Amino acid sequence: MAVGAKYLRRFDAQSKMLENYARDCGAVLRLIETPPDLNFKRPLLAQKLLIPQLVRDFEIALFLDLDILIRPDSPSVFDFLPSDKHFGAVIEPRGTYEYQQAWTHLPHGGRETLEDYFQKRNFTKAEGLSGSINGGVFVFHPLPIADVFREYYLSDHNQGKLESFEEAPMAYLTQTRNWFHPLDSRFNCQLLYRIRGTEEGLHLTRRERRIPKFIRSLYYKRKACSFYPVSGYHEFALRQLESVYFLHFAGGYPLIQPA
Repeated sequence: MAVGAKYLRRFDAQSKMLENYARDCGAVLRLIETPPDLNFKRPLLAQKLLIPQLVRDFEIALFLDLDILIRPDSPSVFDFLPSDKHFGAVIEPRGTYEYQQAWTHLPHGGRETLEDYFQKRNFTKAEGLSGSINGGVFVFHPLPIADVFREYYLSDHNQGKLESFEEAPMAYLTQTRNWFHPLDSRFNCQLLYRIRGTEEGLHLTRRERRIPKFIRSLYYKRKACSFYPVSGYHEFALRQLESVYFLHFAGGYPLIQPA
């Protein structure tokens, strides 16, 4: 989904990589250029809930954010969703050192429980909840989930201050119905966990702080980034990609160009 000139440019930069992966998987690459709901009952991110409606004619589909690199020899993610499950995504590494380090700046200090996560978003306590997810990568069977997602989107449920996000309802609606399958974490490795939660990443952060603050601040403001892409950053990111399938630059980290 690329809505607006900025994101269309990003799609153009990623298109060769995406076309190659689609070809390798025997898939069709489809670009969504307009908001699924032009009336904006919910913000654009939450409109990801309507994507299954747009691809109901497909047996299985994959959604990818545009700030992702795919390793060229990655297996087909479609092979990792069992036929009796209808939605697959990577579960956040809640409770790990990497997770706590990544979110230590938040009020909960990276120690928010799964029960707190859903309750803060006004979801009632329920059996079967296995984890929060990142919505940058999800594979799904459109037909079983399309109406359920759309019904939620059109409902009056509100997540409060976190209303703009799609991840909690996707996880809640599929996990409470036993439709959810946790994807191999290599299909959505978030760079922020590797940078904030590993010794190599912390070393990179210390090097980043040596760049004069006024240069960093100007770059971050103009590029909407949270890191300056020096050669060490590029090399670090490429090393992470060697051991994962999809590397996700979530959190404002600058996307490096695919090979």
